[in-house]
Amino acid sequence: MSILLIILGYAYRLLSFVLLLYVVFSWFVRPGSSLWNLYCTLAKLLEPLLSPFRKLLSGLTYSIGIDFSPYLLILTAGLVYRILYMVIR
Repeated sequence: MSILLIILGYAYRLLSFVLLLYVVFSWFVRPGSSLWNLYCTLAKLLEPLLSPFRKLLSGLTYSIGIDFSPYLLILTAGLVYRILYMVIR
């Protein structure tokens, strides 16, 4: 297996973990808590990736009140990883 595929696999897993952590933090971490700085750092890293999906899903998000952009980001990243895996393999 190519070293590039291994790196892409780790990058996908890292993105998934960091995104899950960001979503959980958004539910429980509040300003002034000990994890607030970590949450703000994750927001700075992930918001540029999430904002196109939020724009795409804006009507749905406002009508039902649930933000599906993290889920869509993971699906898209997984699809890109699988396509690259098939091309590079």
